[in-house]
Amino acid sequence: MKILIIQPFLSWGGAEAVSLQFAGHLKGAKVVALYKDKNLPYGAGNTQIITLPGFISNLLQNYRTFLIIFGFPMLLYLTLKNSKNFNVINPHNFPSLWIAVIVGKIRKIPVVWTVHNFPQSQFPVFLDKFFARRCKAIVAVSEKVAIQVWDSYKLKAELLYPGIDYNFFGNGKKIPGCKNKFVVLTAGRLKKEKSFDLAIRAFAKASEKIKNAVFVVAGTGPDLVRLKAMTHELGAKVEFVGYRTPTQLRDWYKTADLFVLPSYKTEGCNLSPLEALCAGTPSLVVEGSGVDEIVKKNRLGFVTQPTVKDFSEKILYFYRYRNPVRLGSVWIKNNLSWPIYVKKFLQLL
Repeated sequence: MKILIIQPFLSWGGAEAVSLQFAGHLKGAKVVALYKDKNLPYGAGNTQIITLPGFISNLLQNYRTFLIIFGFPMLLYLTLKNSKNFNVINPHNFPSLWIAVIVGKIRKIPVVWTVHNFPQSQFPVFLDKFFARRCKAIVAVSEKVAIQVWDSYKLKAELLYPGIDYNFFGNGKKIPGCKNKFVVLTAGRLKKEKSFDLAIRAFAKASEKIKNAVFVVAGTGPDLVRLKAMTHELGAKVEFVGYRTPTQLRDWYKTADLFVLPSYKTEGCNLSPLEALCAGTPSLVVEGSGVDEIVKKNRLGFVTQPTVKDFSEKILYFYRYRNPVRLGSVWIKNNLSWPIYVKKFLQLL
């Protein structure tokens, strides 16, 4: 079974990382994208990636106007050119669905759409609905997303939580210099809609009662300057360590006492809390983040409301009682491995 995966671009996190890791566990899969970042997730080296020539990719990546005008036709051309001899087309982020359905119609190849979050685009819903109805199947990465698919398109989506590479993320080493500290960790792309300010404010409040606490923020993004200014104003002990490679990040997972995920508004199912769990580190996630479904159902960590008060109280609760999650990592290994995900995905075809 040869699957062609479509993403508009590839980077080190989010849905892009999921699609790359998925491709790496398939035989004969390829990923089509307009451009890719220099930093890619763990496992990307096992995947064949098809992009445009370097200078065109750079124009698309660095000039938004160029991307808006030429992005869609170029991704359509790239997909059509490389879609021969494939059995399935698997689009992910917008406008991959539209392109997959057009190419699938021309090549007579079925389309299985993987939906990571909502909204998919700023275009009217009926346009996405038109293309979604022409898919053989729709995969939602959480119940939250499955409900959004039904509410928007009146179409049923199959629930498939993404896979986690347990062996990789469970093999980190503790970082020197953190002994006798209560280390709270978060990671991700620093964008305003990701609500990292919520986590910083909650930590600042909780750390008033935890003398040895430090909050480590791994990642970079457009909201970095604002978050640093806010941290200075609050006087909280926060360390912004920038982008961390997958190997470096798994070491932080191993080092941390608690991982927190404040993002929920635009999330479908953020995998960072589950990656941390592979290292034996419990997580605190926000209600409505998608991943909270897994955490609550299987008692793998803690869930908070998106308020500073509740968030800070949950941090303090964990600090005082240190609930163990030893069996949680075993649950990840037995239920969210990539081979299990691939098997369930192929059963949809």
